[in-house]
Amino acid sequence: MSKTFKEKVKEIKEGKNLDKYLHDESWTVRMAVAEQGYGLDILVNDECWLVRAVIALQGYGLDILVNDECWLVRQYVARQGYGLDILVNDEDWYVRAEVAKQGYGLDILVNDEDWCVRAEVARQGYGHETLIYDDSELVKTPATNAMEMKKVSE
Repeated sequence: MSKTFKEKVKEIKEGKNLDKYLHDESWTVRMAVAEQGYGLDILVNDECWLVRAVIALQGYGLDILVNDECWLVRQYVARQGYGLDILVNDEDWYVRAEVAKQGYGLDILVNDEDWCVRAEVARQGYGHETLIYDDSELVKTPATNAMEMKKVSE
């Protein structure tokens, strides 16, 4: 009789049978193994992006995951502060916004095509002189607020 998911996770949390569950057919089981920090050198290449995302959040294998096919995995890599010089030019705006949150590449991202990225640049306190004239109110507002706060503090 095979074990239920709940039984497997209980064992995993107790540190039992990790080597067995490392190759389980269920991605949720493999993700539970990754959460324990076990077998990361194998799971970094897992077929399921959710497993790889857990690994990125742990700061493991970032040199591999910086080029992952899944934008969320790359976003988590950026959140670790790794590969920002590469990820500043990522095709996905979620990743570039995370790069901006890290305070990296603001001089590049201030002119980003996506308003969400430019809004994050404004929240980082960069480029207000330009961003107060942005087409998007969601960029103008934080830029204007930041400029006003700067004037008050002077």
